[in-house]
Amino acid sequence: KELVSLQTLESTQITPKKWPSADIFDVFWSQIDNHEIILSTSNGLEFFQLKKGEMKIKLTTSKSIPKSSWVKYNSDELIIMVGGGQQGNNLFIFQLASGQNPIIQYPTFEVDVAHRNVINLNNIFICRLYNVLCCLHIDTSSKRVIVYRIFKDIIVRSSQEIDLYSESVAISIVDNILVIHNVDTKISMIYDLKIPKFPFLNPLPLYLPPSSLSETDLAELNEKTKFDRLYARSWKYVGSNTIIDSTGYVWKICLNLPEISAAYIFLNEQKWSKKISFICYSIND
Repeated sequence: KELVSLQTLESTQITPKKWPSADIFDVFWSQIDNHEIILSTSNGLEFFQLKKGEMKIKLTTSKSIPKSSWVKYNSDELIIMVGGGQQGNNLFIFQLASGQNPIIQYPTFEVDVAHRNVINLNNIFICRLYNVLCCLHIDTSSKRVIVYRIFKDIIVRSSQEIDLYSESVAISIVDNILVIHNVDTKISMIYDLKIPKFPFLNPLPLYLPPSSLSETDLAELNEKTKFDRLYARSWKYVGSNTIIDSTGYVWKICLNLPEISAAYIFLNEQKWSKKISFICYSIND
């Protein structure tokens, strides 16, 4: 890996210092003093300080993680998650912070995977829901999404498990609401962890507003091709609520409360309080 200054075009190599022979998985930029650069390797994490005004880096600390096989970084939460162990299902979580304790380590925990299978890092999602750090595991063997709540002293597996209705799924988070995209069937399902009944909405497709497309594309697209374009294989779901299309588009997912209200499937009048609560949560957030 190479670090290049855009001002001077000077460069420096980022290589493992603690474990020189380790394989490199990825490099992250944190903007936290003394830990600006994080190098993920097959032996763990190495944290580097970038000397101001110089293209020189210095190893400040490291975290050993046996048999590391994958890493994910959430830049919004400054969270690093590393999969270790034979199946990559032992999860190590670190959070970067300023101050005297710049690296907070959460308890290590294990997620279930089928016998002899290795966990797919695309099936692990870390986010914050209602101000609680959560790990979402798409368990393909049971066809469910398992929710783990992450606290400094304990990891709690939620009793709320979400059934999956498609072989290919993606996850987005919008205003504390969990959106599961069923890529094969081209629908999305909305879940609110504060409402225990799953699902509480009819499935809804994503909608591309005309303003998000170029005039050329609008002229070429009819209703059928607009639908065919949804959930395209060229889409990449990144961050909490962003879709990047390799054809040149970037979209941000938002909640359409009028459409969601119309899709509410609680028919009992006593359940309208849940509908009102959901809308209030979304408006307040």
